Amino acid sequence: MNLSDVYSQQVKKVPVAGISRGSFGLPPIEKDPIINQLEQDVFAKMHEVDKLDHPNPEPIVANSPELKSFSYEDALRELIEIKNKNKPQ
Repeated sequence: MNLSDVYSQQVKKVPVAGISRGSFGLPPIEKDPIINQLEQDVFAKMHEVDKLDHPNPEPIVANSPELKSFSYEDALRELIEIKNKNKPQ
């Protein structure tokens, strides 16, 4: 028994229908049920772990007093001041 005999016995021959030269439609592709189950298990576990990390997430407020925005010039000026403070004299 050669490889082509094994292949012809193991693989179902299903004609490809609904594809014409001008269309880009592809026949439906079925995923392996084991892969589908693995995908569902992984996403369920990720969702479970995500809930454990932060059960009640606090929304981030854009105008919070802890958040400050600086212009490029202000940031550069502040870096120069820090550099000058740390410069040995």
